[in-house]
Amino acid sequence: MEKKRSNFLICLLPGTICMIIAEIIACTGGDSMSGNVIAITVALIGVAANLFILFLQFKKDSNRIGEVKADTSEMKPRVSNTDENVKKIRDEVVEKLVPGMRASDQAGSKLLDHVGKLVEELEFQKRLKSELSGTLSTPEYLLEGINSIYEDNALLNQTIKEKDKRIRELSRVNRELSNRLEIAQKGFEN
Repeated sequence: MEKKRSNFLICLLPGTICMIIAEIIACTGGDSMSGNVIAITVALIGVAANLFILFLQFKKDSNRIGEVKADTSEMKPRVSNTDENVKKIRDEVVEKLVPGMRASDQAGSKLLDHVGKLVEELEFQKRLKSELSGTLSTPEYLLEGINSIYEDNALLNQTIKEKDKRIRELSRVNRELSNRLEIAQKGFEN
């Protein structure tokens, strides 16, 4: 492809050069009639040379087309006994490929089931996340949560105070009982 393009550009080169020369002569020749005549003559010579080169290129290419036509007309298709080949291929396909296709089909259906379960789980997690993010971002939800924590904290503090009070009572009862026990042991020993 590159060679044909370069050949075509080479064919156009003389005409292009002549046109450039004619333009230069016309621009530098001024208003004189002889400068314009020379420019037109050079341009016509360039066009004639260009046409002659393109004609030679066309003749060269048409000879090649004739050679290609001669080569392709001598080609004849060869047809062998296709029935036997088709039967052999069909038998090989049935023996070798069909069992493998069935096994892969079963494995594929199991894989699709697993993928379906994963997709369902992912959709559930996305839905859960969107629901939670929607409620967590509201100020009312946050205030409600903080109030709930304060209420729980107050209840726990009250429970701690009650337990501390109960511990002090039990400690007092324990001391009293320990004192009585000591007194009883001393009285029993005497």
